[in-house]
Amino acid sequence: MGLKVKKIPLPADVRRMPDNLEPLGHRESDYPADIPLDPEQCRTALWLSAGNIGRAAVLLRTSAARLGSLVRRDAHLAEERAQASEMAIDRAEGVILDALDDQDPVRRDDAARFVLVHAGRQRGWSRDGGAAGINVAFSGSPGAAGAVQIRWQTSEEATAPLKTIDHA
Repeated sequence: MGLKVKKIPLPADVRRMPDNLEPLGHRESDYPADIPLDPEQCRTALWLSAGNIGRAAVLLRTSAARLGSLVRRDAHLAEERAQASEMAIDRAEGVILDALDDQDPVRRDDAARFVLVHAGRQRGWSRDGGAAGINVAFSGSPGAAGAVQIRWQTSEEATAPLKTIDHA
């Protein structure tokens, strides 16, 4: 059985991708279930889709479940997928870094807020308290009056005594 696959060259603007990607073939119909997926074609599709299994499957004209199964079984493809995903993250970080120096103060402020809330969590910047936590303890029998003890878990307050709230 002769399978007609026309080779399509990679886009000319492919940046930061491996230079040895195999051109992705164009299929007139879905990838036949009885023919194993070509790992090199899968690799190319993963890079072109920034590691997104669903998009790569569309490029290959196969199901995401089939491609995902192959990627989970093939350590080389799993690593290629991770690298392709990292490339997309690097590009997104570049956009944020550019926005930090933008002339538009709203865009600049939005970028700064994004960096502080997400990347600045380790320094305590976040909407949900970042590194802070809470420890809640209940005493007493279920259904009976008891005490609720609350302690904030920041570095300074981790050793502070519990505060007790009586609900009698």
